[in-house]
Amino acid sequence: MDLSKPDRWELRRPDLVLRDLERLLPFDTPRTLLARVDGAWCDQRLAKATQLWRQPARDELARTRTTERALKRLGLGFTKTAYAEWPIVIAVVVRPGSCWWSFDESEAHLGLRYGSNLVHAVNGDIITVTRRGWYSQLDELYGATPAARWSVAAA
Repeated sequence: MDLSKPDRWELRRPDLVLRDLERLLPFDTPRTLLARVDGAWCDQRLAKATQLWRQPARDELARTRTTERALKRLGLGFTKTAYAEWPIVIAVVVRPGSCWWSFDESEAHLGLRYGSNLVHAVNGDIITVTRRGWYSQLDELYGATPAARWSVAAA
């Protein structure tokens, strides 16, 4: 392993992926999204996105099945693609409050852990988006934009 080279699955510019994601699925409602990121290092791009859930299921099996269906909507499954070419899947939790690890992030993490057993993809980061900006839970990166924007009634 050459530690001087960048990690192929490191999300290089989460802010750019989030901007592209916000264009597809606006950050105007509390919910959890899944995003597929294709390409390596400098060539990364948002390939596809879908809503995972508005609120996670309280049942583990239901959460896993919901995640599996969302991953299939992203076009993921078993392929003959080499491991080095697998895409990254990130969960984006859009919610009010601060950017701490909450029930929403925990359930998204568990959903990816168990729901991705039937796909060839790398489970990437979990990013929280609030009104104040975003925070990458695993890479500990953050930014003020993009940020969630919703009415007081929606929060």
